[in-house]
Amino acid sequence: MHGYMNSILRIDLARRKWAPEPVPDDLARRFMGGRGFNAKLLWDRLPRDADALGPNNPLILSAGPLTGTAAPGSKLSVAGRSPATGGYADSHVGGHIGPAMRYAGHDVVILEGWSDTPVYVLVTDEGVEFHDAAEMWGKGTFDTERAIIERHAGEVHVLAIGPAGEKLSRIACLSHDFGRQAGRCGFGAVMGSKKVKAIAFRGGRSIRMADPAAFRETARRLVAHIVAHPVARQWTTFGTALHVDHSNEVGCLPTRNHAAGWFERVAAIDGQRMVNDIVVRNKGCFGCTMLCGKYSVVGSGPYAGTKIDGPEYEIIALLGSNCGMDNLGVVARANYLADDLGLDAISLGNVCAFAMESFQKGVLTPATADGLDLRFGDEKAFLALIEKIGRREGIGDLLADGVREAAARLGGGAEDWAMHTKGLEQSGYETRGAIGQVVGYAINDRGADHNRFWNPIWFEPDHADKLDDLPEMIRITQCRRSAPDIMGMCRFITYYIPMERYAEMISAATGMKVDEQAILDCAERVFNLTRLLNYELGLSKESDEPPPRVFKEKVEVGPTKGRSIDRATFEKVRDGFYRASGWDADGIPTDEGLRRLDLADAIPAAKALRDRPPRRSIVPPSGRRSGGRDRKES
Repeated sequence: MHGYMNSILRIDLARRKWAPEPVPDDLARRFMGGRGFNAKLLWDRLPRDADALGPNNPLILSAGPLTGTAAPGSKLSVAGRSPATGGYADSHVGGHIGPAMRYAGHDVVILEGWSDTPVYVLVTDEGVEFHDAAEMWGKGTFDTERAIIERHAGEVHVLAIGPAGEKLSRIACLSHDFGRQAGRCGFGAVMGSKKVKAIAFRGGRSIRMADPAAFRETARRLVAHIVAHPVARQWTTFGTALHVDHSNEVGCLPTRNHAAGWFERVAAIDGQRMVNDIVVRNKGCFGCTMLCGKYSVVGSGPYAGTKIDGPEYEIIALLGSNCGMDNLGVVARANYLADDLGLDAISLGNVCAFAMESFQKGVLTPATADGLDLRFGDEKAFLALIEKIGRREGIGDLLADGVREAAARLGGGAEDWAMHTKGLEQSGYETRGAIGQVVGYAINDRGADHNRFWNPIWFEPDHADKLDDLPEMIRITQCRRSAPDIMGMCRFITYYIPMERYAEMISAATGMKVDEQAILDCAERVFNLTRLLNYELGLSKESDEPPPRVFKEKVEVGPTKGRSIDRATFEKVRDGFYRASGWDADGIPTDEGLRRLDLADAIPAAKALRDRPPRRSIVPPSGRRSGGRDRKES
């Protein structure tokens, strides 16, 4: 089929073997690419009893049909069973890694099994090479990426793990391009469990289009539209930090472990301060004309010389205001440490803030915190804590698996301020003023993440007359926000481009007749399949639950002062979402809904779920690698 490389590359790490398989026409037609391919491949190939950190959990990298083309803003989707949630999950990374994988000849790469010794894998358009990585084991992501690039004369693109992934931290990420991450859901630990330090790509193949002229013309118009768009130009100036002040103004900027959504010192860390003080130049991912990335250098103070890609909004929100930090220099330094150690900065910011609140409440003490004075805003203790988490040292071992695990081990009521859903820490929005965001986080297939649903300023008191419309709005928004992950595109670009333009490009690339509705139907099809898969893995209706704080505590300061979420309202909207999605009262897709979405082949699985009691998700116990390998030996 045009528009695809027609290759699913399976790499057997244990036997050092590899073999390509063709991309089935039905897979391309129904699931398109990226997150869609990942969902269907995991549905077909993931053993339901597979340990997330065991050899039977495949790590799948999938490009979309627009990845590596002239369409602006390419992304790669990474998926597997998440060690953070125990369920289906995916994460997405920009930079150049997705296009490089396609130019090496593959739409999908699957890492299977375990290596006995540390390796990095090089995929080229000539085959697969396995290289010893023993000398790289223990190094940060920056040195690892630099070493592999230098070894191969600068002609490769690298996706690597840091010490956190080696130590199997459930908040470990995959890093690329010296500051781009597949950040969420703990895939750094999955790659670490496989003893893969990095995977790199080099290739020179081209993507064969069904109608090259039509594709080029549509892509040209899209680029011109983005360059001229006034809001897109603001993204070029400020990057995602554009949203810091706005989030603070409406009361959704997480502050001191989501105790509030308003930070009194926001002007010290907002986008304008960032541009004035540390941004050196703009940068972009492959094919991007919006250039929302920022190359930044701290020029003075105790953190002078720190060089980072960013900071992004989520960094400023979670490692800044959420930890009580009002110094852009320390936020940048924390950003650098997270990237180099290979830690998901969103989860890390939640974990640090959780530790600070636990310290404030006396559940953690100086003795149990390795002598650190873990007060909100204490810069020295904050940076020391990040180092300990990334290397599983002392108090860091308690925190390296995220807030759910830490709260369970810590006790003392800590579950009440552990901000997560399904085990995934909440991304950068305080939600007690926004019932839609609370429900969007709760029903999310991968946990409390805004990339599936984002509407943090939908305030119930201001929209009480529209509450009945909210479930359908969540369903539609979820489909629209998932669509870029399927196409292999950056979500930010799609804010300003009508979906029908993307449909035109996919049609021109593949020869399939695709319109806007077909893309949205594909997104909903994927979400229904991941819902079934999560149910089979033990994440049921009981997992669609926000953190206790949103019900138990009212916001004390800021624009949303006095607000909390009423449980009855939450359940009304959540259950309304189930109905709008064609699910039953337990959140299981109905036969009728599955037929509507061309998922009739999944009906027997849905019936089996309705006929059996729900099972609990299996999350590996802290401190162990599957097969009896201790983390500290990994």
